[in-house]
Amino acid sequence: MPLNLGATVFPNPFMEQANVVFELPNNLFIDLSLYDMMGKLVKIVDTGFKNKGTYTYTINGTDLPLGTYLLELNTDKGKSISKIIKQ
Repeated sequence: MPLNLGATVFPNPFMEQANVVFELPNNLFIDLSLYDMMGKLVKIVDTGFKNKGTYTYTINGTDLPLGTYLLELNTDKGKSISKIIKQ
């Protein structure tokens, strides 16, 4: 059964940094990555095995051009995609 991995991203839109918060209900391998709207990988935020719990990440976007991005949280039990905007 797929998990609801809804990640919260704030502020959105962001200027320099965006915060990402999500909760893992089980121990899982994750891949948290940022893509541009063409599907090109822009930044790997984190990859690895994580224990059950709440996780918070800060994405430094100072090197990103203005635009819209997709933040994708993948696990073997489900996926969450959030649209974020850099202003």
